[in-house]
This record gives sequence, structure tokens and C-alpha cells, in this order.
Amino acid sequence: MSWKDRYQPASFRGVAFHVDDASNDYGRRTVVHEFAQKDTPKTEDTGRKTREFSISGYILGTDYDTDRDKLQEACETPGAGLLVHPYKGEIRVVCQGLSISESSGEGGICKVSMKFIEAGDDAFPQV
Repeated sequence: MSWKDRYQPASFRGVAFHVDDASNDYGRRTVVHEFAQKDTPKTEDTGRKTREFSISGYILGTDYDTDRDKLQEACETPGAGLLVHPYKGEIRVVCQGLSISESSGEGGICKVSMKFIEAGDDAFPQV
């Protein structure tokens, strides 16, 4: 089974869009301690960094504007939502940003850039 077989159509909270490219940010959180009269620092690992997902794509069609508005509403809705990432599958995320670009010369299409972070779970009890 190749990556093409695992590729999934992208959507956020059920609103579909096409993907041009996607990038992901991973790593560890660290604190660097530097000391006087020492040439080397001490690095403290404080856990896994929040995963970030950036997607650039587009929405097109005769009714692209209504789908554009649905995507805007989905990104402005509070709380976590389901992102179907074309390469990573289903991920619970929060939309941190949506940028929409349109042009009269390119009717019937808008370009979108989105940034998501993993939603995670509440680590502390609620009263």
C-alpha cells in the first residue's frame, strides 16, 4: 500500500478543501541554562512540543464562496474540531489562523492558508 492509497481528501469540521502543500512542526521543548565561567550549557528537556500543522490550498467551483464562508465559520468556532489531514489522517485540532485570498481575474476560486495546533486533553480536573 503506497502513500497515494493512504492519501485522504482534506476537510476541517466537515468543510472540504483541496491541498497544494502541507507542513508540520514537531520537536521537544527545552530550557537552556547558561552559567558564568562555564563554556557549555545545561539543556533541560521539558516535554514534547505542541504539534503544528500548516496547510495551503484552495476551494473552487461555482459555489466556492459559500464553502469559503463555511470554512471561515469552522475556523472561528471555539474549541477543537476534526481535521482530516491529507497525509496524516484524522487529528483533533484548534484552528489558530485562516488566511483567504481571492482575485477577480481568477473567478470561482479562493486560496487558503491555515494553521492548526493539536488540541490535546485537559490535564487538570474541572470543578
